[in-house]
Amino acid sequence: MNIFLMGGWMMWPLALVSVTVTAVMAERILLFSSCPFPPKDFTECLERAVEGDTARLLEALRKVPMLRRFADVMERTHPGREAALRIEGETVIKKLEKHLSLLSILARLAPLMGLLGTVLGMISAFSEIANAQAGVNMNQLAGGDMAGAHHHGRRPVHRHPGPVLPALLPEQN
Repeated sequence: MNIFLMGGWMMWPLALVSVTVTAVMAERILLFSSCPFPPKDFTECLERAVEGDTARLLEALRKVPMLRRFADVMERTHPGREAALRIEGETVIKKLEKHLSLLSILARLAPLMGLLGTVLGMISAFSEIANAQAGVNMNQLAGGDMAGAHHHGRRPVHRHPGPVLPALLPEQN
């Protein structure tokens, strides 16, 4: 917590971004792990559906809760079926893409916020140098996580969940 406080006020917006990204990723992981689609023989199901045998494709679609309505629309024959399938497909895609634009914005914003915090820290450090009366005390200038690292004789370690997340996602068979 001390390192967090030493980082200054820019740490609070970065923490908010971090919590938001973690919440969206957890929600997306839960959604995608509940979609056991497509099955191994899905290409064969599609080929048979093109030939007119849609039974196996409909069975595969009904196994996925999000695609059950799509399967119901596909099973019925009526003049507006193609338009209804398109609308239902767009609805499913909207559900799958939910919050991805927020993740995109935050992924672009977070490094810029970190850079802004670094620049503000540098401005503060150079202000300390300019205001120093009798020489510069290096311990005063080494704010943020570098102060703790120098004090303990080790390099700072930054941890983030990025490389770990793909390992947590279940494989789709």
